[in-house]
Amino acid sequence: MSSPTALPAAAITQLGWVSTAPTSRSWTPALSRAALLAAAAAAAITAAEPLTQLPWPIPVTAAALGWAAVSGLTPPGRAVAASAGAAAATRLILATTLLLFAGWAGSVALAPGVSAADRPLGWLVGAAIFGYVAVLTTGAATGAELTLLRWSSPLLLLTTGALAGPAVVALLTPPATLTLPDPPTSVAALLLVTLALPLARTAGIACWGLAGPRRGLPLLPTLAGGRRDLRRLGLPTLRRAAAGAALGLGQAAAVVLLWRTGSPGNGGLPPSLLPLLIALPAGQVWLGWHLRRPTWRSLLGLLIPLLAAAGFASLAHQLPHPLAAHPDPPVVLLSIAGGLLLAGVVVLGWLLAERGYPGSAAAVTAAPVLAAAVLTGASPPLTTGSPLTNGWLSTVEPPLATTLLALGTAYAGGLALAARTLRPGRRRR
Repeated sequence: MSSPTALPAAAITQLGWVSTAPTSRSWTPALSRAALLAAAAAAAITAAEPLTQLPWPIPVTAAALGWAAVSGLTPPGRAVAASAGAAAATRLILATTLLLFAGWAGSVALAPGVSAADRPLGWLVGAAIFGYVAVLTTGAATGAELTLLRWSSPLLLLTTGALAGPAVVALLTPPATLTLPDPPTSVAALLLVTLALPLARTAGIACWGLAGPRRGLPLLPTLAGGRRDLRRLGLPTLRRAAAGAALGLGQAAAVVLLWRTGSPGNGGLPPSLLPLLIALPAGQVWLGWHLRRPTWRSLLGLLIPLLAAAGFASLAHQLPHPLAAHPDPPVVLLSIAGGLLLAGVVVLGWLLAERGYPGSAAAVTAAPVLAAAVLTGASPPLTTGSPLTNGWLSTVEPPLATTLLALGTAYAGGLALAARTLRPGRRRR
């Protein structure tokens, strides 16, 4: 198992976002969702290396809780938006996200293993994560993805600039005069500054709806309005919310499992998470296309991550290795294959949830974690005389091989369930 030297938090934050099923033939919602996920990916890559100075449970627990909140709050947010408007749904989302952040911040303050020096930065990072969670959930529940994307464009531009900025500064500045701010604080402050714009627009939706402020509307909603919003949630909506939260927790656990068992990388983003962050925006575009016209032909798009993962796995046992400069090329290649498999499993969970099977979606995404735990406990350690040690698995730690096997099995099961949803009348709501 690799040491916890990388940050999967932003990856966890974006993966929990269950897509909103399109109501028109326009590509705008799907492309807007993909662009918002690309902004989260840029933030993940920007923050990965400097935030490794924090104890890893701080950002990971914040991202996992926020991830589950996105999936769990989207169904009740949609229900409230349909019955009472976007403002009421956004108020519910913001209030719940604020309560979750307060509970998480209190747990960080009371955690015995967190030093007092790490808490302020940890709270700052948590505020950025939960803020982005509120933005994504509001877009998914109210259909305001394009509006929030316009206000989130500085986040994408600045985080992309932050990736190339240090290299440009190093080239243009003499070494004797080069001074850079503390990386973790500067990155967290950058994320908070760029998140202020979409958060301000989200607060505006909570007060006045999608149309903006109008004469005769109160400046702030009343407490009585918030109580009426909660009374609009029925038992079916709460069941869908619980299934969505389980879906998000299962996805978060799968990301952490692959991150901990795969290659840790060179102090930055681990190889297993890089294909995940790149593939998920494309997965949102595919999902929008498939939901517009669900056919067997469009479902074949889910075979692309599986075939790519098989290609990287086949490269892992070739000599000389393509990544000969890396100290452990097979583990790097298999970690990339695991990231591709996990991306496919997450997209399958999104698809099943949108087709009206949130329980099956949660089962598919949680299956790799449960299967890896069972296989690791039931299988004996690999020995020199084992048939598995005669091939490329001899260069891989058993936990990584077990994780890949569990992800592949869950992928196959998810594809079978997704194929069943193509039958006429199989969509449920």
